[in-house]
Amino acid sequence: MNDAFLNIRKAHRLIYEYQRRMQDLAWYIKNKLNFPAYEGYKQFSAPLSSRHTIHPDNWSWDWIYTYLYEYHLGSICIDNNEIKLSLFQISDNGFYKSTSESKHQTQVDSFAAAEKSDSLLTFYAVIRQNDNDCRECDYDRVCATIPQISKSDNCVEIYYPVPLQRFANEESTIDVLKEFVKYCKDNANVELEILN
Repeated sequence: MNDAFLNIRKAHRLIYEYQRRMQDLAWYIKNKLNFPAYEGYKQFSAPLSSRHTIHPDNWSWDWIYTYLYEYHLGSICIDNNEIKLSLFQISDNGFYKSTSESKHQTQVDSFAAAEKSDSLLTFYAVIRQNDNDCRECDYDRVCATIPQISKSDNCVEIYYPVPLQRFANEESTIDVLKEFVKYCKDNANVELEILN
């Protein structure tokens, strides 16, 4: 038992360091792409109540915000297009990669194996004209490992996942941003700018 709790203490400290880096990364990307907001939304399970009420039916995931977390960076306008951008921190896409017919968020043994799952940062951009509504974000697409595009009348949704290890340093992060900007230009004809 002593070793188990030692591992728990180490895991919490590791998660702290990981989350600090993720917050810094999201802030850096927000500033480099010149988006105005920096808001966060817990996904995958319910956030805990601000009234500190705990219910017997709360999931353990409700305490773990980093499994799937959204950094919403707001919107900017370029050439009559509104571009909204969110970054999704996907610490583990094992639930979404699972092929089990009985998978459930509270049954981690139904997730894909950790070794066969991915840790991603997915850029989710919505480009729209004339205040047209777009569909709701699709979490299966957010957690996929290949870029995907949805197009409808005057609306384009871009899902652009990147393995977290590609953000190892500033140089590699800039490389990812250049690729994302090019992808938006090629597929939605919008030119995002990377600030110096």
